[in-house]
Amino acid sequence: CASAARKAKKTLKRIFIVAMIPCRAWARFREPGCSARICPSTYGSSRSEKVRLSTHSLLLAEDSPEDAQLILKALHPVIQESMVVLCTDGVEALDYLLARNAHASRNSEDLPGVALIDLNLPKINGLEVLRELREHPRTRLLPVIILSASTERRDVRSAALLGANSYVCKPHDYGRLRETVELLGRYWLDLNIPPPPTPPT
Repeated sequence: CASAARKAKKTLKRIFIVAMIPCRAWARFREPGCSARICPSTYGSSRSEKVRLSTHSLLLAEDSPEDAQLILKALHPVIQESMVVLCTDGVEALDYLLARNAHASRNSEDLPGVALIDLNLPKINGLEVLRELREHPRTRLLPVIILSASTERRDVRSAALLGANSYVCKPHDYGRLRETVELLGRYWLDLNIPPPPTPPT
C-alpha cells in the first residue's frame, strides 16, 4: 500500500508540473500592458525558478528585522532578493508605491506584482496603508496581502472591507512560515495575472 501511495504521489506531481508548463509559457507572451514576466533564462527550470516582474516584483512592509529576514529567506526559492523592496514602516511603503517624497523620481507606473504588508507597522499601520492604496487610482487594483500574527476577527474584517486581496496569519514556527510565504510568492508572482497598470483606452 505504501509503495502504491508513493507511485500515485509521484504521478500526480508529474501531472501538476506538465499542466503548469503551458501556463508559464503563455505568461511570457502576455499583453504589453501586463507587467508580469517570467525570466527567460530560468524558464522551465527546477524548484529554484526565479520570477521577474517590473523593477521590484514584491514589496514587503515589515518593521521587525528578524521577521523580514525570515520572510526574505522563505521567498528565496521563488524570487531573487534584489527583486524585493523592503519598507520598515507604513509611510515608507506608501511613499514607494505612490512614488512620492523620497521616491518621487521613481516611475509611478512601475508597481510590484504584490505587496505583503504587516498589520502593526510604525507611523501608519497596515490598514491605513491599505486604505490609502485603495483610494488612489494607480494602486486601487494592486494585489495587497495582509500578513500578520493577529487573528482578531475585527482585523480580518477591516482588511476585507478595505479591499485586501487576502489576510494571512503569520505562523510563529519558521517551517510553517517558510511554507506559507513560499506558497504566497508562487501564487501571486507565478500563477496570478496582475491587472494592467492603467485602464485600457
